[in-house]
Amino acid sequence: MKIHKLISVLLLFVFVLSACSDRTIVTERKESKETVGDTYGFTSFNLTIETKMEKQAVSVMYEEKPKRIEAEYSNKEKGISTFGNEAMKKLDELFKSMKLTPDMPEEDMIKTVSETFEISDYKMIKLSVKFVGHDAKEIRISK
Repeated sequence: MKIHKLISVLLLFVFVLSACSDRTIVTERKESKETVGDTYGFTSFNLTIETKMEKQAVSVMYEEKPKRIEAEYSNKEKGISTFGNEAMKKLDELFKSMKLTPDMPEEDMIKTVSETFEISDYKMIKLSVKFVGHDAKEIRISK
């Protein structure tokens, strides 16, 4: 049992360290008077999609803070693996077309996300999104 806890702590530590990497920082930001979260309606978006053929077929990490945005996007089926500015360019297009809202039913969120990222035959989707003024939504659906 202790080994499982140790492995979990180590994995969390590795995740935190990799999330804090400078390569994920978006440096090409449009200066505007918008407040955090105004662009997409959320300040945090983390997504993992697994298919029968591929673990982490799609992986997204987006964190928006007052003075910093971090972005990471990979889609193995499309051969995309980007960080920082390049990831943000691709995610901007996807996020603007996605239209997620905090009051959406979980099934509709999953459907919207899978359609946006063009993965219909998923095995598992794990989504964590923090909407402005709301608690974070944590959704995990397996087929």
